[in-house]
Amino acid sequence: LHHLDDKTKFVLDNLKDGELNKIENEANKMAAEKLKHFEIMQYLNPHLSYLSVSKVEECAEEYKIHPAIIVGKLARDKKISYSNQSLFNENVLELISKQYKIVN
Repeated sequence: LHHLDDKTKFVLDNLKDGELNKIENEANKMAAEKLKHFEIMQYLNPHLSYLSVSKVEECAEEYKIHPAIIVGKLARDKKISYSNQSLFNENVLELISKQYKIVN
């Protein structure tokens, strides 16, 4: 968002090589703030040895974010298995407001 203009309409990331450039690091930091990663970890850290679905849902309600964001963050940080992401699978297209949808 900070680096887009008339000359740069989009940024195409190459995440295969594992290297993060300045723009990607800035994007990751902004996303972590918007997705409340710090708050999630503070809230759930005492419960990570036995994390229940209800605790994830409680955290999601507290911070007004989808539980899949929480599970994705925990899996990325290797606190839980990625297999847990299926617990909150949902068709995200149904969650997008009509004003943001492109109709063909």
